[in-house]
Amino acid sequence: MRISVFPRTWIGWSAWLCCAAGSLWAQEAPVAGRAAAEVVVRMPLDDPALPPERFYARPHQARVPSGNAVEFFLLPAGAAEELFVTLVFRDSDSAALAVYWLDVQAGTRTLLSENLAEGVAGLNQRTLRIPKELLAHAGQLLISGQTADLLQLGFQWLQPSAVFLGKDGELATLVMSGRIIGADELAGKQNLAPPDAWFDSVLEASLQQSPESLAGGLEFIVPLGEMPERTLIKAKFLNLPLNRKVQVWINGEFAGEFVPATPPLTDPGYVKVDGTLQYAGWRGGSLLLPVNQFLVGENSIILKSAEAGVFIRDAALQLKGETGPAPAKTSLPAGQMPGSESSLLTFP
Repeated sequence: MRISVFPRTWIGWSAWLCCAAGSLWAQEAPVAGRAAAEVVVRMPLDDPALPPERFYARPHQARVPSGNAVEFFLLPAGAAEELFVTLVFRDSDSAALAVYWLDVQAGTRTLLSENLAEGVAGLNQRTLRIPKELLAHAGQLLISGQTADLLQLGFQWLQPSAVFLGKDGELATLVMSGRIIGADELAGKQNLAPPDAWFDSVLEASLQQSPESLAGGLEFIVPLGEMPERTLIKAKFLNLPLNRKVQVWINGEFAGEFVPATPPLTDPGYVKVDGTLQYAGWRGGSLLLPVNQFLVGENSIILKSAEAGVFIRDAALQLKGETGPAPAKTSLPAGQMPGSESSLLTFP
């Protein structure tokens, strides 16, 4: 028996596509919170005949006292618009990418980020918010340093939109491609681990302070004074190939696998490297853990990946129970145990 993949509405869908083709690519009026304009520039520069939309001249390579640089010549933004620039690049422990804004009218230079690199080896992306006061005049976005590591840049002119946050909502300045980006990150600062927080009877305890490699496995020691009702672990991963998983072991028993979210195709992090589609940037995921694998006392949580070069950051454990003190946490290479006693998490 042959079953058609498309339902009867396929004919109507096809007709709608034909009739509305123009509206698929043109937007008559910008919608609040959506891109009023978007430009993607791929590196190395292919020297287009005309400058992209919103640019008053073609981007080009330049020489500066500190070495190589790339310049992007931008027209003033609209009164209700803000500009966000996403840089996709090869990161490493020696990578250096400084970003400046040059005001054409005033002749001034503003440092936006001293170095966007995070010191992890792999494909990464960072998004910057250009301060609104700089966008009133035409300006130059200048990126200096190891510009050969740049893969592509995405420019988005956005209009603000009101957002309501629940009690456990992250404070977001920008929501893009399903990712929540805070003000500090958009200002070019290095990412910091979020602090421990209580949401009624749920504790979210940070497990690490900075990115770490999963090479050989990574172990977190979590002491519990009492058994929680529910537990969940969440984290972000870099260099984990799409559709690949990270294994989780609790006290020597297999507990499940992380499957980080696959970003939508609108995400600027999709790039082709040597003809292969890859994703540049951190991808988050979570896993509900079996409570019966935990013990009162010290618990070992080990994360392992079969892939080489995977990094993890912002790992946190959520535990549901009554209000109580936060646990002490230690992250160590798999097989090493802490040398000092830790306080216990209890739910009185």
